[in-house]
Amino acid sequence: MPTEHEQIVQRGFDAFETADMDQFTADWHPQVVWDLTHHETWAGDARKYVGAAAILEAFGKYLAGVQTQRLDMHELRELPDGRVIALYTEWRREPGQAEAEPVEMGIVYTLEGDKVRRMQVHTSFAAARATAGAA
Repeated sequence: MPTEHEQIVQRGFDAFETADMDQFTADWHPQVVWDLTHHETWAGDARKYVGAAAILEAFGKYLAGVQTQRLDMHELRELPDGRVIALYTEWRREPGQAEAEPVEMGIVYTLEGDKVRRMQVHTSFAAARATAGAA
């Protein structure tokens, strides 16, 4: 059975799939940090965003130029220190591309109580595992 932290993160993925932004952000801390330091292709104006409004604005700009076809979850588990790692393939199509291409993505979530406090986004499973200290 999934842990409480795993359930919180899974709810966010489920909400993303249905584009329910209220549910997507429902478990976020008011000062949640979206850390894109390890996102190799991020073209946004910052590497870190704080708060739901700033995150959704940046995410919206990103999605305006890229179409995500689907997400295939490979691993979602709580680490011994309470953080959660999610490793998934994002099937993404850039403008002008005929077919979606797979992109390895990994996010390490830090939770504070029952709220997501930090999301560290990576563009490879290995980088996410290194951040998490997970094999």
